[in-house]
Amino acid sequence: MTSVTYIVCTMNNLQELTKTVRSLKQIIAEYDEIVVISSSKTPDYENEVRCLDDLSLRCGLITHWMPPSGVYAAINTGVRLAGGHWVNIIHAGDIVMLESFCYVRRAFEDSR
Repeated sequence: MTSVTYIVCTMNNLQELTKTVRSLKQIIAEYDEIVVISSSKTPDYENEVRCLDDLSLRCGLITHWMPPSGVYAAINTGVRLAGGHWVNIIHAGDIVMLESFCYVRRAFEDSR
């Protein structure tokens, strides 16, 4: 199976991050992973992000705190941490549409 790493970038926006991760629940497979890159002014925000474990995800969840240094630095950090065959970059507040990701996953499976 083709595994997907979903990189979610956020900065002090736990409410929108939770909304995004909830939308990912509908498409996540057990061999996928979600990498949350949290840029905030305090490292305590990482502890707040850990509440995502309560969402009962079927996949791996990696949280990583880094000092604010821009969205591209956060994306690059997420890519370095990614373990999937395919990487999808989204941001806190984005809603993932089931149909689009099912189409993409089928295309990857058909190309193997």
